[in-house]
Amino acid sequence: MKRVVLLIDPQTNRRFATAQDLRGAGFIVTEAADGMRALQRMGALLPHIIVLEMELPGMSGRDLLAAIAQHPKLSRIPVIALTSVSEEDRPSGVRVLLHEPHDPQELVHDLRDALGTALV
Repeated sequence: MKRVVLLIDPQTNRRFATAQDLRGAGFIVTEAADGMRALQRMGALLPHIIVLEMELPGMSGRDLLAAIAQHPKLSRIPVIALTSVSEEDRPSGVRVLLHEPHDPQELVHDLRDALGTALV
C-alpha cells in the first residue's frame, strides 16, 4: 500500500524537488504552500505522515503543530520537520527533526522509519 505524504513548504522550487524525490521513492505526495492550505488538505485527505518546513508565511510551523494537536485524528499523524533550529528547540509534536538543506535519501529513510515500514 502506498503511503500519502503531506508536504508543506512555501518555497515552490524546493517543494517541487522534494515532492519529486518522494514520488520517486514510491510515496503519494500532496502539497501545501502554507499552514491554512495544509489544514484544509489534512481535513480532506488524512495523510499517513507530514513533512513540514517550519518557516511558513502567515501561520507559523509551531502554530500549525498546535492546531494539529487539537484534533484527535490529526494529532496521531507523525510529523517530520525541516528546519534550521537545534535539536534542543525541537517543537512539540515533531517526531523527526531534519536540518536544511536536507539529504533526500535521509528524508526517505526517516519517512519509512516513522511509518514503521521498509516499503511504501
